[in-house]
Amino acid sequence: MSHQSTSTQTVPHQNAAQDALSDSTVLQSGLTEAIHAYQAALEQLPAQKTDDCGLRVTRVLIVRDHLARVLAEENAISAEALEQISTLDQRLKGHAMDIVDMIGAATPARWRDTYQPPAHAWWWRLDEQAATVEPTTHPALELISALLIMAASISLTLEIARRFLSSGATFIGVFTTVSSALLALLGGGAFTRAGRQGVERIVALFKVKRRHMPFVKISLALVLLLFIFAINRSLPAIAILFNNHALDLQQSRQFAGAIDNYLLAVNLDPNYVDSYYNLAGAYEDVQEYDKAIETYRQVHVVAPYGYFNLARSYNNLARLYIVQRDDAAGALRLLNTAFNLNPVEPDIQYALHKNRGWTYLNMQLLGPAETDLREAIKIDNSRPAAHCLLAQVLDVQGDAGALGEWGDCLAYATPERTGEAEDAWLATAKYRLDQGGDK
Repeated sequence: MSHQSTSTQTVPHQNAAQDALSDSTVLQSGLTEAIHAYQAALEQLPAQKTDDCGLRVTRVLIVRDHLARVLAEENAISAEALEQISTLDQRLKGHAMDIVDMIGAATPARWRDTYQPPAHAWWWRLDEQAATVEPTTHPALELISALLIMAASISLTLEIARRFLSSGATFIGVFTTVSSALLALLGGGAFTRAGRQGVERIVALFKVKRRHMPFVKISLALVLLLFIFAINRSLPAIAILFNNHALDLQQSRQFAGAIDNYLLAVNLDPNYVDSYYNLAGAYEDVQEYDKAIETYRQVHVVAPYGYFNLARSYNNLARLYIVQRDDAAGALRLLNTAFNLNPVEPDIQYALHKNRGWTYLNMQLLGPAETDLREAIKIDNSRPAAHCLLAQVLDVQGDAGALGEWGDCLAYATPERTGEAEDAWLATAKYRLDQGGDK
């Protein structure tokens, strides 16, 4: 009777590894098969999130559990097997961040609550492993990022302090506080552990992988710089808005609010000449003449060539020199400068001739005073101030025509032109007319 010999067929390495993924095969396999199963499970981990990524990860963990049990039962282990297991373990640890990104940070803890693995089973704590792995760093890029964030923080804080806080507006103080807090968070992220953690928590809201964190931080710094640049570029436009709002307040006689808004406009755009000119006028409205004088002087510093209100600014400043400083020589220099600008508007032509005639009168230069005042009246006969001043010139000259000018001085001083004629002039006009021309 012949006996048919039976032979055991050796299963190929790949087939044995794939079969080891099933619980029944894994539990029956020895150390070599357990290592192969572990390796095969690792190779089947997806490179990115898939519908079954959680299942594949749990297979790796279960296979690693079995390998741990096999190791515990082995009396001895070869150096080759130890090295292979150690290499595979390092490979799993190296995938910790990717695995946590795929399955979610809360999933490993949920699995542990269900399975209750022993404390030494580190593979069930991949989330903790991921937390200890620092993302790939690029020292030069990290340094650039830190410097950019710090420079942006200092730049914006100083700009806010210089341009806004000097106005004393309450809401600007709130804006400064919020901005400084935000920048402190971002800037602190470059230099302190708490700051880095704060930035990373913010970035984590957008599901950014830890390996990309350095690049995200640099991107945030660049975005912040672009944001600051955009703010700086928009400050002149914002200054115009504040100036226009101030004009509305000034017209409604809310002078305090108007001055605050003009100051904001000046601080936002130090070269915005209209805001200086309007601010000086607002200071005149509230009789803060010293501030008005200084602000008109600033107009002359900031104003570009051909600025349409420049002659008016010189004229207004000259008038303040006459009334508030009793500085006829200074007023005359300002008025002559304004004349050299060759303004063509009738109202400014009238004002310049009237004020220069007034200045000549104070200097007792009666001939030039009369010439300028008559020129002013020729430009606009219906305004009282030039008539009042010409009446004074004619009185000093003993000219009988003074009485007629006093009459026009009083007649044209209507409520609509309040402020154009000094109260003392009107009182003198009334007295002279009541006396019938007798001094």
